[in-house]
Amino acid sequence: MTNVAPKHVAESWFHFSSILALSSLQRVKLSVVPFFHGLILAQLMLTRFVLFRLSGLKMKNILLL
Repeated sequence: MTNVAPKHVAESWFHFSSILALSSLQRVKLSVVPFFHGLILAQLMLTRFVLFRLSGLKMKNILLL
């Protein structure tokens, strides 16, 4: 076994863990952004649906927009 300085081990571990954190953050961002995008789209669709129901128009007109 070679004698590795603890400082070197700590530095390399910090580097490795920061790379892991960055990659997992990237993965979280890739999964969260479409989720929020879908949430915003769903809210827009729901708002449009409610507005059309309040104005008395039928569901068919929503599908045409």
